[in-house]
Amino acid sequence: MPSTDMPATAATTTYQGSNPLSDAQHKGIPSASVLGRLPTSSVVRSLVLGACMVSPVLFKPSLALLQKVAKAPPTSMLNPDRNPLLRAVIKPLVYDQFCAGTDEREIRQCVASIRSMGFSGVILAYGKEILIYDRSGGADAATTSAVAAPAQGQVDQEIEQWRKGNLETISMMDSQDILAI
Repeated sequence: MPSTDMPATAATTTYQGSNPLSDAQHKGIPSASVLGRLPTSSVVRSLVLGACMVSPVLFKPSLALLQKVAKAPPTSMLNPDRNPLLRAVIKPLVYDQFCAGTDEREIRQCVASIRSMGFSGVILAYGKEILIYDRSGGADAATTSAVAAPAQGQVDQEIEQWRKGNLETISMMDSQDILAI
């Protein structure tokens, strides 16, 4: 399965440790409910995505649009890497909901932001974006035809890349963080 040179990402989930409010109070952070600590943009983004996921009227066209963007050829204006306007909409609305960042700087910023809300740790998971497609079959070939099994050398290379990505993720962790594998 061919992979692209897209940057690796780390997904985050926050957890509160044993007593987050007392942790927050020790750090001088005012006590607030967990939702009260979240930025308004995060709450609005969650509401928008949640509404799209649960409403059949919104889900079908939203999914169709995301599939069209995901399957867009690299030269298409529907490719977020080529279209800054589209990227400005998709990255904060969809990508940032599930990923902490595309590089170490973005991930560290995201984790610092989460910690500044008084959370005592984050769960980091290394992820790599890949595209699976049949070059001869066009954009829809990935969903309609079987993809040839990758060669063992390519599998070994992907495993090594996954191992290195997890080690890089570990280097970004503090003692209260968790690595999801």
